Amino acid sequence: MRPPQPVSTSSVRSSPVYASVSRSWGGNADSYYARRTTVYTSYRTSYPSVFIVTHNMYPNYGMYDSGFLTGMFMGYLGSSMVQNAAWLAAQQNEAWYASYRADLDRQAIDNQELREKLAAMDAEIARQRAAGNVAQAGSLPDGVDPALAVAPEAVNAVEPEKEQQSSGGGVSWIWVVVGVIVGAVVAFFVLASIARSR
Repeated sequence: MRPPQPVSTSSVRSSPVYASVSRSWGGNADSYYARRTTVYTSYRTSYPSVFIVTHNMYPNYGMYDSGFLTGMFMGYLGSSMVQNAAWLAAQQNEAWYASYRADLDRQAIDNQELREKLAAMDAEIARQRAAGNVAQAGSLPDGVDPALAVAPEAVNAVEPEKEQQSSGGGVSWIWVVVGVIVGAVVAFFVLASIARSR
């Protein structure tokens, strides 16, 4: 899989989607990760074909997880194809969409199931656009768990201090351990020196 794409902190903070869905995990990164682990594991087990498709793609496109987006196109998420199409139609002008769709189309070259599902969803998107049934870009479709839809990179962009603490926490503990060992060695030599001088 390619490395994650950078996510702008300001774009996440100003996103009405993020503002709305982050309440579902209390706006707390630890709660998000705990919930995501449970939801993501179940999703990966239920729909392994989505992860075959996304294996050579970025793990995130903008603030969205690539597995979530692909599950929408393949019809494995959301409450209906019509609703998914209306949501996807609203995303077509978003900055991340062209890159995601180009990568998805590349995966479809060698994947007949994906090609068929893309063709069906594209036809439905066109029908929904023609009918004026385009969802608000600032919401998620019904039936989608926000912890699956929102990529970790978006959460890390909003809570960079959390990411630094978790990534740097191991380093700070190493220094504590080193300090304790050095202190013990120094104390040993001081006590040994005192004992010899008596």
